[in-house]
Amino acid sequence: MMLTFILSTLILAPDLCADVYIDDDGSPYTDGLGQTFSRYCQWTGPDAPRLDADLCCTIDGDNSTCEFPDANDRCVVGERRHCEYGEAVADGAVCYQPFPGACDLGFCVDELDPVATPMGSSILCCTWQGCEEISADMLWACAEIDGYSTFCDGGATNEDGTVDCLEG
Repeated sequence: MMLTFILSTLILAPDLCADVYIDDDGSPYTDGLGQTFSRYCQWTGPDAPRLDADLCCTIDGDNSTCEFPDANDRCVVGERRHCEYGEAVADGAVCYQPFPGACDLGFCVDELDPVATPMGSSILCCTWQGCEEISADMLWACAEIDGYSTFCDGGATNEDGTVDCLEG
């Protein structure tokens, strides 16, 4: 019994963020930087907190609910998955997939257009023509144009639908 416990703790849990969105032929959507898009981890910016822990995750469609293993390091509910970036929350844990900051890749402006609509934090698809917010149902478009997936924390949506991210 002790040998079983030792062996089970030596086996690495699969990475929760490694399960990514795929296209019709089964290939992962990949942006111009080679980044893929996790189905079960929350997309966020480059400053994601490091968790580096195994969690017990229940997967339902494109959503996951995770909690920490019990006092004996066992999953009572869900499957054991590894989470490199994440944090404890009131009802368990959340895993993050960090993306580079838009400003780090040169996609920020010094000043926002005064008639633009302010926005909160968002994942953007950026090309030399500008940036737009993206969601899971728009990944194909960013991948198709070799856009860069970036994170913007404080920007605005312009009248033409593009997004300007403010240099922080």
